[in-house]
Amino acid sequence: MCDTIEEEDKTSYYKSKLLDFFRYLIYCNGRSLKFIQIQILKIMQDDSYKNIMLKSDDLKRLPELVAEYDRQNANKKSGEFIEMSPELTYMVTFFQISASLIDDNNTVNMGKIIKKFPFDKLVRYLSQSGTCWPLKRNIRTLLNRLYYFQPEVETHLKKIL
Repeated sequence: MCDTIEEEDKTSYYKSKLLDFFRYLIYCNGRSLKFIQIQILKIMQDDSYKNIMLKSDDLKRLPELVAEYDRQNANKKSGEFIEMSPELTYMVTFFQISASLIDDNNTVNMGKIIKKFPFDKLVRYLSQSGTCWPLKRNIRTLLNRLYYFQPEVETHLKKIL
């Protein structure tokens, strides 16, 4: 699976679809399987895969991708489908999977993801997501799962306010 994701180009929607498949492996009967969560993140972080984890360079394009999203959906009426570039779709899916990988308080994965995405970075990405609600929703979910019940939540809240 990871080999196929690795081979897909950034301009492919199929890459997001493949990444999203991990969600189906994570949950069973409405509960997350911690062992599977840990294994999936371990595989995603493997050095032999360079195109699965989002890198800082990928996220530098976030404002540009959100601006494109705004242009594509500026004249949409309620009930119409939104349009999103393959790169932005992958970012949305990536943050959704990241939140799923720490569901049910998986502390092993939480530590790894906190290292990759500290609070300040996630807040910056959240503000850069503008009106792209699918991205904003998944970043907010990840933020809440990582930091909401942590002892230092007061410090983080002061930074937001």
